[in-house]
Amino acid sequence: MKSLHVHMARTNQCGGLLPDPDAFEKQFSAAVEFLKSSVMQVRRGANVLKNNRGVYVDNQLFFYLANPEAVIVSNEDFSQEIRSSLQKDRIIKYEVFRHL
Repeated sequence: MKSLHVHMARTNQCGGLLPDPDAFEKQFSAAVEFLKSSVMQVRRGANVLKNNRGVYVDNQLFFYLANPEAVIVSNEDFSQEIRSSLQKDRIIKYEVFRHL
């Protein structure tokens, strides 16, 4: 599990150029952390296809947080899946957003 960001960096190579895995993990920290959490849930027996069909789309959204100006507005609570990423503060509830 610790090398997940290495595998993710490899899948995003372009023209034979491989992104630095540690820089990749830092740049996409929310997406990496969310995916690690999802993998752990599956390892513990969760059936994501049945109980969390949006896991793939949710994970894809977190890649946008690599842009420091991006914010994700959602009614879902991702605080259990994304705990240490600095990007977590840019995932805000709709109720908070509508009062800005």
